[in-house]
Amino acid sequence: MSEHSMQVPFEIDATEVLLDVTYTYTPGIPAVRHLSNGDPGYPAEAPEIQICQMWVGEKLLEGDFVLTFIEDNHFED
Repeated sequence: MSEHSMQVPFEIDATEVLLDVTYTYTPGIPAVRHLSNGDPGYPAEAPEIQICQMWVGEKLLEGDFVLTFIEDNHFED
């Protein structure tokens, strides 16, 4: 697992802002059907990203605010 950060352009009320996002990334593991000795292998594991913090300028976006905001603005039915 490794920690990274990046700036993401994001539109809030028709104004574009830059979100400073800190996240961890864990790479996936490919499946192995059989081990070299003939034993059964193991299933794949998907890669994983976990958002640690999101900032707009000096304001830390926390908790349910982030999920609610993203759902309200980017996941329309």
